[in-house]
Amino acid sequence: MLLPAFLRRDFRPGRRVFYGAALAILFVAYSLVLALTGNWPLSRVIANALANVVPIALLGLASRQVIRSMADKPLVTKMVGHLALGLVFTIAWFWLLMVLLGAVAGRNAIEFSVRPFLGPAATWQLFQGLTVYAAITVAVHAEMLAERSPIPAPEREGGSASSQPPRLFVKHEEELRPLDTDRIILIRGADDYSEIVTPTGTHLVRISLASLDERLGERFLRVHRSCLVNVDRISRVEPEGGGRMLVHMDSGEMIRTSRAGSRLLRDRVI
Repeated sequence: MLLPAFLRRDFRPGRRVFYGAALAILFVAYSLVLALTGNWPLSRVIANALANVVPIALLGLASRQVIRSMADKPLVTKMVGHLALGLVFTIAWFWLLMVLLGAVAGRNAIEFSVRPFLGPAATWQLFQGLTVYAAITVAVHAEMLAERSPIPAPEREGGSASSQPPRLFVKHEEELRPLDTDRIILIRGADDYSEIVTPTGTHLVRISLASLDERLGERFLRVHRSCLVNVDRISRVEPEGGGRMLVHMDSGEMIRTSRAGSRLLRDRVI
Protein backbone atom coordinates (compact mmCIF):
# COMPACT_ATOMS: atom_id res chain seq x y z
CA MET A 1 0.00 0.00 0.00
CA LEU A 2 1.41 3.34 -1.04
CA LEU A 3 1.75 6.02 1.61
CA PRO A 4 0.12 9.41 1.01
CA ALA A 5 2.41 11.92 -0.68
CA PHE A 6 2.73 13.97 2.52
CA LEU A 7 4.04 10.99 4.50
CA ARG A 8 6.65 10.32 1.83
CA ARG A 9 8.17 13.76 2.34
CA ASP A 10 11.67 14.16 3.74
CA PHE A 11 11.15 14.96 7.43
CA ARG A 12 14.80 15.25 8.40
CA PRO A 13 15.77 18.26 10.59
CA GLY A 14 16.49 21.31 8.47
CA ARG A 15 13.68 20.72 5.99
CA ARG A 16 10.77 23.13 6.00
CA VAL A 17 8.36 20.22 6.27
CA PHE A 18 10.11 19.11 9.49
CA TYR A 19 9.61 22.45 11.22
CA GLY A 20 6.13 22.82 9.76
CA ALA A 21 5.13 19.42 11.14
CA ALA A 22 6.65 20.29 14.55
CA LEU A 23 4.62 23.51 14.74
CA ALA A 24 1.47 21.66 13.64
CA ILE A 25 1.95 19.06 16.39
CA LEU A 26 2.56 21.84 18.92
CA PHE A 27 -0.63 23.63 17.79
CA VAL A 28 -2.70 20.45 18.13
CA ALA A 29 -1.23 19.76 21.58
CA TYR A 30 -2.01 23.27 22.84
CA SER A 31 -5.50 23.07 21.37
CA LEU A 32 -6.25 19.78 23.13
CA VAL A 33 -4.92 21.03 26.49
CA LEU A 34 -6.88 24.29 26.24
CA ALA A 35 -10.06 22.49 25.16
CA LEU A 36 -9.82 20.12 28.13
CA THR A 37 -8.90 22.70 30.76
CA GLY A 38 -10.84 25.79 29.64
CA ASN A 39 -14.54 26.40 29.16
CA TRP A 40 -14.13 28.22 25.83
CA PRO A 41 -15.76 27.90 22.41
CA LEU A 42 -13.71 26.30 19.64
CA SER A 43 -12.80 29.66 18.07
CA ARG A 44 -11.32 30.87 21.38
CA VAL A 45 -9.38 27.62 21.82
CA ILE A 46 -7.87 27.97 18.33
CA ALA A 47 -7.02 31.64 18.91
CA ASN A 48 -5.32 30.89 22.25
CA ALA A 49 -3.37 27.99 20.70
CA LEU A 50 -2.18 30.27 17.91
CA ALA A 51 -1.17 32.88 20.50
CA ASN A 52 1.17 30.27 21.97
CA VAL A 53 2.54 28.86 18.70
CA VAL A 54 3.02 31.99 16.56
CA PRO A 55 5.64 33.57 18.89
CA ILE A 56 7.46 30.22 19.00
CA ALA A 57 7.62 30.16 15.19
CA LEU A 58 8.89 33.75 14.92
CA LEU A 59 11.39 33.55 17.76
CA GLY A 60 12.47 30.05 16.74
CA LEU A 61 13.32 31.25 13.24
CA ALA A 62 15.48 34.05 14.63
CA SER A 63 17.09 31.79 17.24
CA ARG A 64 17.95 29.17 14.61
CA GLN A 65 20.25 31.60 12.82
CA VAL A 66 22.01 32.56 16.05
CA ILE A 67 22.40 28.93 17.17
CA ARG A 68 23.94 28.00 13.82
CA SER A 69 26.37 30.92 14.07
CA MET A 70 27.57 29.62 17.46
CA ALA A 71 28.29 26.10 16.18
CA ASP A 72 32.02 26.62 15.68
CA LYS A 73 32.59 28.76 18.77
CA PRO A 74 34.61 27.49 21.78
CA LEU A 75 32.64 25.48 24.36
CA VAL A 76 32.61 28.22 27.00
CA THR A 77 31.40 30.78 24.46
CA LYS A 78 28.62 28.45 23.34
CA MET A 79 27.49 27.80 26.93
CA VAL A 80 27.33 31.51 27.74
CA GLY A 81 25.65 32.19 24.41
CA HIS A 82 22.95 29.56 24.97
CA LEU A 83 22.27 30.81 28.49
CA ALA A 84 21.84 34.37 27.23
CA LEU A 85 19.83 33.40 24.16
CA GLY A 86 17.62 31.04 26.18
CA LEU A 87 16.83 33.83 28.65
CA VAL A 88 16.05 36.31 25.86
CA PHE A 89 13.89 33.72 24.05
CA THR A 90 11.92 32.89 27.21
CA ILE A 91 11.23 36.50 28.19
CA ALA A 92 10.35 37.52 24.62
CA TRP A 93 8.00 34.54 24.23
CA PHE A 94 6.29 35.29 27.55
CA TRP A 95 5.84 38.96 26.60
CA LEU A 96 4.47 38.19 23.13
CA LEU A 97 2.19 35.54 24.57
CA MET A 98 0.73 37.94 27.12
CA VAL A 99 0.11 40.56 24.43
CA LEU A 100 -1.53 38.09 22.05
CA LEU A 101 -3.70 36.57 24.79
CA GLY A 102 -4.78 40.09 25.73
CA ALA A 103 -5.69 40.79 22.11
CA VAL A 104 -7.67 37.54 21.88
CA ALA A 105 -9.64 38.37 25.04
CA GLY A 106 -10.07 42.06 24.16
CA ARG A 107 -12.84 43.83 22.29
CA ASN A 108 -10.76 43.95 19.10
CA ALA A 109 -7.15 43.90 17.92
CA ILE A 110 -6.64 47.54 19.03
CA GLU A 111 -8.67 47.87 22.22
CA PHE A 112 -7.40 45.33 24.71
CA SER A 113 -5.55 45.17 28.03
CA VAL A 114 -2.57 43.02 28.95
CA ARG A 115 -2.73 41.18 32.28
CA PRO A 116 0.41 39.07 32.66
CA PHE A 117 0.33 35.78 34.53
CA LEU A 118 1.63 35.98 38.09
CA GLY A 119 2.87 33.47 40.64
CA PRO A 120 2.83 29.74 39.69
CA ALA A 121 1.18 30.46 36.32
CA ALA A 122 4.04 32.79 35.32
CA THR A 123 6.62 30.25 36.54
CA TRP A 124 4.98 27.54 34.43
CA GLN A 125 4.92 29.74 31.32
CA LEU A 126 8.60 30.68 31.74
CA PHE A 127 9.47 27.01 32.19
CA GLN A 128 7.66 26.26 28.94
CA GLY A 129 9.72 28.92 27.19
CA LEU A 130 13.01 27.40 28.38
CA THR A 131 11.82 23.93 27.36
CA VAL A 132 10.86 25.12 23.88
CA TYR A 133 14.24 26.84 23.45
CA ALA A 134 16.01 23.62 24.48
CA ALA A 135 13.96 21.67 21.91
CA ILE A 136 14.82 24.20 19.19
CA THR A 137 18.52 23.94 20.09
CA VAL A 138 18.42 20.15 19.83
CA ALA A 139 16.62 20.33 16.45
CA VAL A 140 19.12 22.83 15.03
CA HIS A 141 22.09 20.73 16.15
CA ALA A 142 20.45 17.65 14.62
CA GLU A 143 20.02 19.67 11.43
CA MET A 144 23.73 20.58 11.37
CA LEU A 145 24.74 16.99 12.16
CA ALA A 146 22.63 15.74 9.24
CA GLU A 147 24.32 18.26 6.95
CA ARG A 148 27.79 17.02 7.96
CA SER A 149 26.86 13.33 7.70
CA PRO A 150 25.16 12.87 4.33
CA ILE A 151 23.24 9.69 3.66
CA PRO A 152 25.21 7.36 1.35
CA ALA A 153 23.84 6.80 -2.12
CA PRO A 154 21.59 3.73 -2.38
CA GLU A 155 23.05 0.57 -3.88
CA ARG A 156 22.12 -0.39 -7.40
CA GLU A 157 20.62 -3.73 -8.36
CA GLY A 158 23.55 -6.09 -8.18
CA GLY A 159 24.87 -4.88 -4.82
CA SER A 160 27.44 -2.20 -5.72
CA ALA A 161 26.98 1.51 -5.09
CA SER A 162 27.26 3.88 -8.03
CA SER A 163 30.59 5.73 -8.15
CA GLN A 164 29.27 8.34 -10.54
CA PRO A 165 27.09 11.20 -9.26
CA PRO A 166 23.75 11.72 -11.01
CA ARG A 167 23.51 14.27 -13.77
CA LEU A 168 22.51 17.77 -12.80
CA PHE A 169 20.36 20.01 -14.96
CA VAL A 170 20.51 23.81 -14.84
CA LYS A 171 18.22 26.37 -16.40
CA HIS A 172 19.55 28.27 -19.40
CA GLU A 173 17.03 30.84 -20.63
CA GLU A 174 13.91 28.67 -21.16
CA GLU A 175 15.74 25.35 -21.41
CA LEU A 176 17.13 22.79 -18.99
CA ARG A 177 20.64 21.69 -19.89
CA PRO A 178 22.80 18.97 -18.32
CA LEU A 179 25.80 20.14 -16.29
CA ASP A 180 28.93 17.99 -16.15
CA THR A 181 29.78 17.67 -12.45
CA ASP A 182 33.51 17.67 -13.33
CA ARG A 183 33.13 21.34 -14.27
CA ILE A 184 31.74 22.32 -10.87
CA ILE A 185 34.31 24.21 -8.77
CA LEU A 186 32.23 24.86 -5.70
CA ILE A 187 28.63 25.28 -4.56
CA ARG A 188 27.34 27.91 -2.16
CA GLY A 189 24.06 27.37 -0.36
CA ALA A 190 21.37 29.61 1.12
CA ASP A 191 18.23 27.96 2.52
CA ASP A 192 16.55 26.03 -0.32
CA TYR A 193 18.72 27.54 -3.08
CA SER A 194 22.28 26.81 -4.19
CA GLU A 195 24.70 28.69 -6.43
CA ILE A 196 26.82 26.38 -8.59
CA VAL A 197 30.13 27.94 -9.64
CA THR A 198 31.79 26.69 -12.85
CA PRO A 199 34.71 28.07 -14.90
CA THR A 200 32.29 29.83 -17.26
CA GLY A 201 29.81 31.28 -14.74
CA THR A 202 27.33 30.54 -11.99
CA HIS A 203 23.97 28.81 -11.95
CA LEU A 204 21.27 29.36 -9.31
CA VAL A 205 19.26 26.19 -8.67
CA ARG A 206 16.37 25.53 -6.32
CA ILE A 207 18.04 22.62 -4.53
CA SER A 208 19.34 22.78 -0.97
CA LEU A 209 23.03 22.37 -0.31
CA ALA A 210 22.29 19.34 1.89
CA SER A 211 20.51 17.62 -1.02
CA LEU A 212 23.39 18.32 -3.40
CA ASP A 213 25.84 17.03 -0.79
CA GLU A 214 23.96 13.72 -0.74
CA ARG A 215 23.65 13.46 -4.51
CA LEU A 216 27.17 14.41 -5.56
CA GLY A 217 29.07 11.90 -3.47
CA GLU A 218 32.59 11.81 -2.04
CA ARG A 219 34.18 13.99 -4.72
CA PHE A 220 32.48 16.97 -3.12
CA LEU A 221 33.42 17.99 0.40
CA ARG A 222 31.38 20.20 2.71
CA VAL A 223 34.09 22.46 4.14
CA HIS A 224 31.57 24.92 5.59
CA ARG A 225 27.88 24.74 6.38
CA SER A 226 27.21 26.95 3.35
CA CYS A 227 29.84 25.66 0.90
CA LEU A 228 30.68 22.46 -0.99
CA VAL A 229 33.95 22.18 -2.91
CA ASN A 230 35.00 19.79 -5.65
CA VAL A 231 38.00 17.90 -4.24
CA ASP A 232 39.43 17.52 -7.75
CA ARG A 233 39.44 21.31 -8.11
CA ILE A 234 41.47 22.05 -4.96
CA SER A 235 44.91 23.42 -5.82
CA ARG A 236 46.28 23.73 -2.28
CA VAL A 237 45.27 24.04 1.37
CA GLU A 238 46.91 26.09 4.10
CA PRO A 239 46.24 26.49 7.84
CA GLU A 240 44.19 29.53 8.80
CA GLY A 241 44.47 29.30 12.59
CA GLY A 242 41.87 28.42 15.21
CA GLY A 243 41.43 24.94 13.77
CA ARG A 244 40.34 26.27 10.38
CA MET A 245 41.93 26.09 6.92
CA LEU A 246 42.04 28.16 3.77
CA VAL A 247 41.19 26.17 0.65
CA HIS A 248 42.52 27.50 -2.67
CA MET A 249 40.56 26.34 -5.70
CA ASP A 250 42.15 26.09 -9.15
CA SER A 251 39.89 28.95 -10.28
CA GLY A 252 41.44 31.33 -7.75
CA GLU A 253 38.54 31.12 -5.29
CA MET A 254 39.51 30.93 -1.61
CA ILE A 255 37.23 29.25 0.94
CA ARG A 256 37.68 29.43 4.71
CA THR A 257 36.59 26.19 6.31
CA SER A 258 34.77 25.65 9.57
CA ARG A 259 36.43 23.52 12.24
CA ALA A 260 34.23 20.58 11.24
CA GLY A 261 35.14 21.16 7.59
CA SER A 262 38.84 21.16 8.49
CA ARG A 263 38.45 17.79 10.20
CA LEU A 264 36.73 16.35 7.14
CA LEU A 265 39.45 17.79 4.94
CA ARG A 266 42.20 16.19 7.02
CA ASP A 267 40.40 12.85 7.08
CA ARG A 268 39.55 12.68 3.39
CA VAL A 269 42.12 14.76 1.57
CA ILE A 270 45.33 15.36 3.51
